[in-house]
Amino acid sequence: MSLKCVGFALLLCGLAATNVVADDHSVVLVSTPPRSVNVGGSFPLTLSLLESVRNDLQINVSCPGNCTVFPSIVEFANGTIDQTVIVTGTTMGLISLSFAGLGCDAPRYTMPNIVNVYCTEPVYVNLTQDSRSLSLRVSVATPPTEALSITALLNGYPSSGVSFGAGSLAANAREATIYGSFSSQVRPTGPVNITLSFTGPQASFFSADILQTAIIGVIQVSTYNTSIHSQATVSLSSNYGYNYNAYGSLQLIVSCSSFLTTASCGPRVLDVSSTGGALSQVTVFAGNRNGQVHVGFQLVGAASPFFTVDPVIINVQAPVSVNLPKVVPASDSTVFNVSLASPVAKGLTISLQVNQQKARVEPASVTLREGELGAIFTLITTADTSQIQISTVLSGADATLFAAPYSSNVDVREFIYFDEMPTEVEYVRSYSAPRVSIVARTKNPARSRFTLNMYAPPSLSHTSLDWSEGATSMTVNVSANAPYRQQGSASFSLSNQDTSTYFLTKSQWQFLVRERLQVAAWDVVPVINKGITSSIAYAYVQGSYGTAKIDVSVSLWGPAASTAVLVDADAAFSCPGGSSGCTKPVSIALGEVSDDLNVHYSLSGDDAKYFYPLPSQVVSVAGPIEVVRESDKLVAGLRTPITVRLHGLVSSALNVTVFTNSPNVTVSPTVVTVTPNTSKDFTVTLYANGIPDNSQFFLGVNCTGADCAYHQTPDHWSLMYNLQYAMKVRSVPPVIAKDTLTSDLVIDLGGAVPHDLSISVYSSYGTFTPQTMAVQAGAKWTSFKGKWSAAGPATMVYQLGGTDKNLFLLPSPNQLIVQDSLIVADVPFMLESSTVSNPITIKTSSTNPSLKDLQIRIVLSGDIAAGCQVEPAVLRLRPNYASHTFTLFAGPSGGDLTVSFELSGVDAGLFQVPQPVKITVTGGSFSKFLTTY
Repeated sequence: MSLKCVGFALLLCGLAATNVVADDHSVVLVSTPPRSVNVGGSFPLTLSLLESVRNDLQINVSCPGNCTVFPSIVEFANGTIDQTVIVTGTTMGLISLSFAGLGCDAPRYTMPNIVNVYCTEPVYVNLTQDSRSLSLRVSVATPPTEALSITALLNGYPSSGVSFGAGSLAANAREATIYGSFSSQVRPTGPVNITLSFTGPQASFFSADILQTAIIGVIQVSTYNTSIHSQATVSLSSNYGYNYNAYGSLQLIVSCSSFLTTASCGPRVLDVSSTGGALSQVTVFAGNRNGQVHVGFQLVGAASPFFTVDPVIINVQAPVSVNLPKVVPASDSTVFNVSLASPVAKGLTISLQVNQQKARVEPASVTLREGELGAIFTLITTADTSQIQISTVLSGADATLFAAPYSSNVDVREFIYFDEMPTEVEYVRSYSAPRVSIVARTKNPARSRFTLNMYAPPSLSHTSLDWSEGATSMTVNVSANAPYRQQGSASFSLSNQDTSTYFLTKSQWQFLVRERLQVAAWDVVPVINKGITSSIAYAYVQGSYGTAKIDVSVSLWGPAASTAVLVDADAAFSCPGGSSGCTKPVSIALGEVSDDLNVHYSLSGDDAKYFYPLPSQVVSVAGPIEVVRESDKLVAGLRTPITVRLHGLVSSALNVTVFTNSPNVTVSPTVVTVTPNTSKDFTVTLYANGIPDNSQFFLGVNCTGADCAYHQTPDHWSLMYNLQYAMKVRSVPPVIAKDTLTSDLVIDLGGAVPHDLSISVYSSYGTFTPQTMAVQAGAKWTSFKGKWSAAGPATMVYQLGGTDKNLFLLPSPNQLIVQDSLIVADVPFMLESSTVSNPITIKTSSTNPSLKDLQIRIVLSGDIAAGCQVEPAVLRLRPNYASHTFTLFAGPSGGDLTVSFELSGVDAGLFQVPQPVKITVTGGSFSKFLTTY
């Protein structure tokens, strides 16, 4: 713009200003600002003209420094009457906005006065509430430099029942708490607005928004842990009560969750009453396992936004039992166990603590692993007697799943022990009864004298019961002075002593007063031979029983009982009440089994238990030692084996000795040891080196050893032997021709004849020279000859005579074959080639009616045999025929031909084979004589 224009404009502005002042001066209006704005907050501020500008107008809005204005200069053009700026607070303090006009029209307008707005620090408010109280937490980012008082005001339905006390934010503090309370037992619930007001030098610089919230009703839930197979109650209540009518209905939906499949709870829906106080209960059934049960609640209904309820966890606990006696001995160790009703899942440590140093537990703690059900501990006490307390502490992952007794009280006492007490006391009528002893002991010496009291039936008497100071034991002797036909019982107690010091391990003694029956000795302790059943053993049962009523029965036990028999079928008898006694014989027929026989007595009846059992008797039933021999004759010079056989029990080693009364006879071996692992049959050998004047002797058997009671040795007179010489016939030919006299046949007598002896020999169809041989004293052999008139098997038998015939054993019969002769007749000296011979005869010496089967095969041999034939080739001899014939066919060639014979058939051995014959076969003028071999 040129200077000329500028000057013109100024002239116009001056004229305009002159006119405005003179004519129509106007004002600039400003909108009402907020009382305050938060640091960082903004607000709009509008400038308004009552009339539009004629030329131009600018307004400069300025801020002292704790705010910004945008835009800071606003321009009003033709027709524009409103302009807005945005003011933003930057620093806590008073914002003073001033206005200045610019432009040609500025003189015509009056600017607004200074506008003051507080730039405040925001105050943050948080409401915390529980079942009994409310609290407001007030916090600021920039603390005041001077103390700031705070007042909370409530607006809404619950406000009449709720109040907050005075609060204060101290200088330089960023937080403060204002506590509220309920004015009555009925706690109001519902939406509420909370407004904070501040007082103090810097109160204008702090502001808080209205807190729109609600007073929430807290439903209290209480429960407790429970044990398996039990139940727990979940109680829902409030100490202040509730009023739900203003907001409608309210229900709680109950849920249970657990890995315990047997756990359950109910009811599942709870209607919450409007009267407040105790609401309702939920019952949780634990089931049979330990673990956790989670119980949750869901709020439904119109009033549900204004209430809260927390879930609960119920520990279903398995009991832990400390199985410790109520009383334990001093100066001793007591082993006990801690048991769990359910196995450990993850881990559990059991610690036991003793409240005194007079005792300790080892180990002090045990950690159980998965699946374990308990642990073993040992309580170790000293000589001090007192009461101790053992506390149980559980720790580890599963500690909440088990419940243990907090403590266990145990009394430590000096124990009075009893040795094993007798169960019976014997009563004897005729003389002083034997005593039984009851012995009591302690581990530590008695601190003072005291008395052990015994309360017993009058049928018993006993010695002193005083326990001396310093003693560690006491013996009481007890005897029966009368029968007592019932179960006896005596009790013990202590007197003259500190009852907290001693403890009786037994307070009762049970016993029977018993009498004895008598069994007379056996008349015969039988040892019998096997198989003899006529032996009978006798015994007597007798006694004086007073008023007792008893029955006695007899039975047989043991290995030999299978063949032994009671002669009296039942062998039972009774002694009725009031009898002075009774006697019964017992008879047993012994059987053939050789072993122990146990005679057993049984008592029955009303009073049987008041008598001692009758002892059993053992009877040895013995089997024989048997000597097995083939003959009662023993050949001198010949070793003869015999078998010794044991019939009976062999449970341990025993020795059997075999002997003779003859100096000429030896036994080998003399002694044989028989054990359970060896055979009960064994062999000994007899040998006689000659015959004395007395040719008879006996064989004896002795037995030594524990089991000989089961073996009966034979009577040696039953084992008599005769000593003899063995005769043998020598040089007997196996085969002899009929009607042929043998050479001398020698009889070896085996020994010299003492006096005289004759030997006769006999055989069918045989004649002997001599028939009877007379042998003189001193001779040791003789001989004879014989021949047979008929073919066939022949047997020579012998017969002895004379004074010494019993000293010699007959020879065994001798056998031989007597053979007949076969005669070949009518054999040609020579035979011309290619011709047939006359019949050739084979005949026996006589007819043989006993002939059964004889075949004669004719065999040709030699250089020309291949061209020759014989017809028939085999002759079969028949009974009563003396001769048979065959024919020879000569071949074309000349030469020597040999004819031989072979016998077969049943009777072949009864005939002698004929000698071969030789025939000359001639051709042309050639001739040769027959030669016979």
